[in-house]
Amino acid sequence: MKFSHKIVSASAALLLVTVSTLGITQLVTVRSELQSHIDTSINELTTGVKTLSLMT
Repeated sequence: MKFSHKIVSASAALLLVTVSTLGITQLVTVRSELQSHIDTSINELTTGVKTLSLMT
């Protein structure tokens, strides 16, 4: 295998690892943020329902 092929292969492998790592990091971040927003929305919804039921 030529030296230039080894450089291309190493670069491709590094790119694959980098893109995979960034993708996984983004997935974890989005999932965490989404869960936070869901929890907040559920709390606001239950507070609103409790307030509405107290008014009647």
